[in-house]
Amino acid sequence: MIHESRIHLNVPYARKDEAKALGARWDGTRLLWYMPARTDLRGFDEAWFPSGLLKPAGAQPRTEMVTDGESEKGITLSELLGRIKGVLSQNLSEAVWVRAEISESSSKNCNVYLQLTERNGQGDPLDRAKGIIWKARATGIASKFVEATGEGLRTDSKIFCRCRSASTPSTGST
Repeated sequence: MIHESRIHLNVPYARKDEAKALGARWDGTRLLWYMPARTDLRGFDEAWFPSGLLKPAGAQPRTEMVTDGESEKGITLSELLGRIKGVLSQNLSEAVWVRAEISESSSKNCNVYLQLTERNGQGDPLDRAKGIIWKARATGIASKFVEATGEGLRTDSKIFCRCRSASTPSTGST
């Protein structure tokens, strides 16, 4: 069976050579494997297809890994992370503006590590996420923040920031 459009794949690193041999390609910008349009699906492991996508006819069911004669249960960590990366890249393909509060902040090797929190009207945390401002952008972002607010990035600051997943290509704007 031939698929008519590009499909992002959740290929574990350990199986990258197998995927490449079947016709999968590496997208260095999004940091993920994909199946180009017009690629024959036969031989692709159905576990590589993103959840929510109907498994195409011709895809092969996952076979259990065998070590010392015993079947291992579950999936590998790299496979789980590959699936998550595929879902993020397909469903959050562009950067988004986010309102949050900095609940924790630290710096190491000029990178800034943040814990962002959303709180309800009573001040109770609703959600949390970790974020990183890489050193190549940290100084510029910190200066713009001081220029706009009169103070630096600090705990308890409410911010409006543009966020993207690590697998989403940068557009070059802050």
